[in-house]
Amino acid sequence: MNIVRSQVSFKRLKDIELSKWQKIPTSIAGDSMNRQNVMSSRISSIREGMTLCGQARTVSVTHGDNSAIHAALTIINKGEILVVEGGGFTDRAVWGELMSLSSIHIGLGGVVIDGAIRDLGDLKKMNLPIFASGRTAAGPTKGGGGRIDIPISCGNVSLKPGDIIIGDDDGVAVIPFEIQNQILLSSEEKIIYEKKIIKKIKDGNTHKDIFDIKDIPIVNDDN
Repeated sequence: MNIVRSQVSFKRLKDIELSKWQKIPTSIAGDSMNRQNVMSSRISSIREGMTLCGQARTVSVTHGDNSAIHAALTIINKGEILVVEGGGFTDRAVWGELMSLSSIHIGLGGVVIDGAIRDLGDLKKMNLPIFASGRTAAGPTKGGGGRIDIPISCGNVSLKPGDIIIGDDDGVAVIPFEIQNQILLSSEEKIIYEKKIIKKIKDGNTHKDIFDIKDIPIVNDDN
């Protein structure tokens, strides 16, 4: 079994710092990053209302093999988000009930998998936030190996250990750690701006005035 782990060091955010990100919707964060760093729509939560917020620990696996994911669960810390690069392969599940139960015991903050899961009915009853790109009854292969704590691509977004991962009903966003302060500030400002727009709508202002839409020119289509 060829499983390797890279040496990784990143600043662990305090709970009070992460709590600010818990208030930011993924759509707002994405808008604040020029509509980028939002994972593909194929990755979604297993049921409505699930949210996640934490720093990433990364795993890259070969298609349908979950050996490296098992290994990662022996070193991951409470509150962290396990993010798995699975290549979008959904013909074999790399995650299921037993791993979820163990992850809850560890205190994992959540799981994001660009691959398939199974035991969906049981997973929906648990409090572990899980986002994945598919589901299948077919189980994983073993022994293919993988890499832990490396830069990966998940849902068409590049990320590295320590980056901030947030997820909700709209999907998953990745906030690069080195720009997290400016993205947080921009997101908070956008929330305030949208609240003002909502107030204008409720106060009866027209769509044209609220969004400063110019008059639509009328053209003569007659030949």
